[in-house]
Amino acid sequence: MAGLNAGYGVAGVTDNAPLAVSSLMTGVVGGGQIGYNYQTGSLVLDVEADIQASDMNATYSRNLPFIGDFTVGHKIPYFGTLRGRIGYAFHCGCVMFYGTAGAAYGSYQPFASIAGVSLSRTYSNTALAVGAGVEWMVAERWSTKLEALYLDTGNIGSGVTLPFVGTVYARARSTITRIGINYHF
Repeated sequence: MAGLNAGYGVAGVTDNAPLAVSSLMTGVVGGGQIGYNYQTGSLVLDVEADIQASDMNATYSRNLPFIGDFTVGHKIPYFGTLRGRIGYAFHCGCVMFYGTAGAAYGSYQPFASIAGVSLSRTYSNTALAVGAGVEWMVAERWSTKLEALYLDTGNIGSGVTLPFVGTVYARARSTITRIGINYHF
């Protein structure tokens, strides 16, 4: 099977920047998936890979005494997953509920500026991906799905180093909700 999807992501970001608060990255996601389904009775086993463009981002600023404005931002420009799915197809064969787990990868871009100095980095990072969904066969070879995924990057080391501040580290925990359409070969 192969298809397209679109949805929305919310990522809670925590970092160790001075006076930092937890912030939320939000944005639209969209991409494609490819996979293989094997069904025996009502049990469906599947391997699926996807790649997503992402607009999830957040920026916040603080004014530090004697230093000036301090701005920190986070962005996830893309991510992808490689997951196994296990599902139960009801007797009609038209609806399947499933759970999914596997690995995610992607790009994470923290940036910061203070006292006129701006720095940014790009990290490629792996993450845990787990989720659940429901898929409906809407025509002979076509299905549509609604899926929720949770991705956790873990701590991203060697962050941005700023004068008077030190090194900023971050961790993103994302919840992705998306709809998709698949063609089954």
